[in-house]
Amino acid sequence: MSGLRAQIGALRDGLWRSIPGRALAPAIFDAQARRCVANDSIGVTFGLADSLFGRDLSLEIDPREITDTVPKRITVRGLVVEPRHFFVVPDNWDRNTTPFAQTRAAVEMAGLIGVEDVTDSRTHRALIAAMEAGGPRRHGGRYLDNVTAITEYCQSYSDIYQDMRVNGYRAADPSDRRYRRNADIGLAVGRDGRLCHFRKGHHRLALAQQAKLKRVTCSIRFIHGDWLQELINLTGEAPCDAVITGLADLREQNDE
Repeated sequence: MSGLRAQIGALRDGLWRSIPGRALAPAIFDAQARRCVANDSIGVTFGLADSLFGRDLSLEIDPREITDTVPKRITVRGLVVEPRHFFVVPDNWDRNTTPFAQTRAAVEMAGLIGVEDVTDSRTHRALIAAMEAGGPRRHGGRYLDNVTAITEYCQSYSDIYQDMRVNGYRAADPSDRRYRRNADIGLAVGRDGRLCHFRKGHHRLALAQQAKLKRVTCSIRFIHGDWLQELINLTGEAPCDAVITGLADLREQNDE
């Protein structure tokens, strides 16, 4: 069933990139967004927003300012949903975040720092212990169920960390065939404009924080319905135009 939903979603998202779809997209976004902020629907679909706003969703920030993360699944009006499917999401998800430093990715990346050999790291030892206990860690669609895989996992992120220290953050390249999987660090915008991590790039965000980088490239994955409503009230613009204004404001605030 999930595979069928994914196919339907891909067909629908492809529509927005067709000529008729591009013509209809702003009006459909406005209609969906108005229903959402009026509490008549869960949210605007992400594919529609992505086709409309494209590179405007990209944002450069200081990674050290991201202190919280939004879970992969949240409760919206009593329903458990995956916010990755939506762009405008109401309810109290931004008040039910968890500290990013306590996420598995952040803990594992912190455990790789300060050793010359990754096999001496806390992370390597923990992954070996999990494997030996019969509960190997899963990463990237496969299990870290042997010493070689665990060492390669640790070394790959250690190498990224060392590269960040020398060259800074390398933004994702859309020409890379792995771009969809390795897209820029994901962010969510709370009702007050606060930025939280969401889903994409959690290892790279953790490593950028460890490397004390001042700038990383991120991508807005979804926004709070109340933030959008406030933008509409302040600007008097339709939802689609209000989002463009809000995204520009975020970029300006983070360029200071």
